[in-house]
Amino acid sequence: MNDGLSEEKKGLSQDEMARERTELSELRTGMATERTDLAYERTALTNSQTFLAYCRTAIGTFAAGIGMFEFINNPNIIHVGVGLMIASPIIVIIGVIHFLRVRHRIESEATRRKQVTEMLEREFRETADEIAANEKK
Repeated sequence: MNDGLSEEKKGLSQDEMARERTELSELRTGMATERTDLAYERTALTNSQTFLAYCRTAIGTFAAGIGMFEFINNPNIIHVGVGLMIASPIIVIIGVIHFLRVRHRIESEATRRKQVTEMLEREFRETADEIAANEKK
């Protein structure tokens, strides 16, 4: 790894350089974890926003159905209005199902990523400890 400064200029021992590299790697890992957490939050918010769009569509569909049913005297159009009013709760049900499926997928992916990250951090620490132990010998 090259962090921009030559090892001779720093005047650090091998142990100090190893510790510095470990700290830098841990900082990078923490930043990557934070970015992943923020991506999870954005995805969850987007899922909620999509659900609200389903609800908004259902309300609009229901309102259009009421308008056709109440204000238009053509029997064929009244049937369309009733159909729109019946379709409205179906749209909400589809939205709820979609929301729950996506939320489950997001949560299971977040859990899996957290487990992988913890495993990699543990392996990294073990490897860093082994390197430090070997350098001391």
